[in-house]
Amino acid sequence: MTLSVVYVAQTGHVVGARGVTGEDAVTDLASLIGTELTLRKSLETGDLAAVSLRPGQLAAGSVDDEPRVFAGPLTFGADVEGGVLKPALLELSPWHDGLALKETTFEVSVPVAVGPATPVVVLLAGDAGTTLLTGEIPAQGKTVAFQVDLKKDDVHAVLVLVAGQTGRFEALKVS
Repeated sequence: MTLSVVYVAQTGHVVGARGVTGEDAVTDLASLIGTELTLRKSLETGDLAAVSLRPGQLAAGSVDDEPRVFAGPLTFGADVEGGVLKPALLELSPWHDGLALKETTFEVSVPVAVGPATPVVVLLAGDAGTTLLTGEIPAQGKTVAFQVDLKKDDVHAVLVLVAGQTGRFEALKVS
């Protein structure tokens, strides 16, 4: 089977995969996602929230077969070196705590200090669509904070991508 993956260019997180038997892998981004890639999340209210990734945020390529990517794409990352996608996907480090969504800040903390500065991409679903937040955890640090303007007790779908860490797509309540 050939495997096509769509990944976030800045962090390497796989956000989609397509496996085909008997054909070459599709690596043209527009052919794989069209005009955008939308991820959906059920909220406690029963509503469905969505975040959208645009082609400028994404890349696509062909990698070695990895069947587990279909069950949990955000647990895998594309390994790109010198602009070239390596054939094997990386299994990312899991983490479960460290997200604090408040009225004026969204704080992302990883369990272990990073080595070099580490890119972070956050997509926050709201009434006006998807808000993109980008930043980095500084070298030898564990935390990055983003300025937001939210209403207390609202619930938002949030996609959090920290390079090297499993991606998280969660419904969070503003505290």
